Amino acid sequence: GLFTVATQWGYWTQSNPVIGTTIGEKEWKRDNRALTDIEVPLIVDALECGSPVRLIVETLMATGLRISEMIGLKWKYVDLENGMIQVRERNYRGKQDKLKSKKSRRTVPLGTLVAKYRDWKPAEASGDDYVLNNGGDPLDERVLLRCQLRPVLKKVGVYFEGCGWHSFRRTHLTAMPEAGATAFETSEQAGHANMETTSIYVKPSMVRRSEAAQRVMDRYLPSNASCAGI
Repeated sequence: GLFTVATQWGYWTQSNPVIGTTIGEKEWKRDNRALTDIEVPLIVDALECGSPVRLIVETLMATGLRISEMIGLKWKYVDLENGMIQVRERNYRGKQDKLKSKKSRRTVPLGTLVAKYRDWKPAEASGDDYVLNNGGDPLDERVLLRCQLRPVLKKVGVYFEGCGWHSFRRTHLTAMPEAGATAFETSEQAGHANMETTSIYVKPSMVRRSEAAQRVMDRYLPSNASCAGI
């Protein structure tokens, strides 16, 4: 990629010397699993009502937004009339910027969170105001994670190495196919450039896989089948 861009910008005029090079598969050093149906309510219920952290968790769980997209969300992108969030900007580590990719530009439904956003919105809020702000400035997701979310995760016994904001996005994307969404719809919801990336995020639990496998067994291998006549 480096040599490709250098060629486009005129800094490199020879052939790409690393064409055909592979870097191997990504190895996860931390647990990247999705949260379970029991863990999510435990976390949400333990978060203070009306707190920014609870709104973040509920929004990530409901929409699959990236934490940078949530932190960079402005009121002009929240369509309460139609119950939608237009993902147009992000705030990555304090810098408001364009989105990660063209596919990241998308619209996601808010569903039942519309009422919560109506209550959250100040009467004097302007379109360029951040939904989550401190004196007008966007919040710092690292501080929120370290000082507010992580202590709650540990308190309810859900914390594991790698558990954080991304876990809620991963859980949402895992649940989408289970709720009937196609692979294309899940990828669109995620704002991924391709479905291969989405497949990395989807982490069906062993419980759900076992239940699905059992339904297959019940269909093709009914328990009342006998070996009579063999």
